[in-house]
Amino acid sequence: MNIVGELVLSQSTISGLAGRLKQEGYSALANELLKAAKGLERRLTDLQKGVMDIRMIPWGSCSRRCPVSSVKSPVNRGRKSN
Repeated sequence: MNIVGELVLSQSTISGLAGRLKQEGYSALANELLKAAKGLERRLTDLQKGVMDIRMIPWGSCSRRCPVSSVKSPVNRGRKSN
């Protein structure tokens, strides 16, 4: 979730830089960068929705799907724990 937030901030920075490039006369380069930033924004929106959907799954339904052997501690399986 934190990484998604950092990606959103990076996307915002890229959009801001594209705006500055456009103001300084690099309109062709700025338009390409803005187009890429819009694509990134769409993908980030999808990623944010996916992360929130995963976070909203009740833990009980997840734990019922996991086999019991994956929950056992290394000590119970005869291994030493670090």
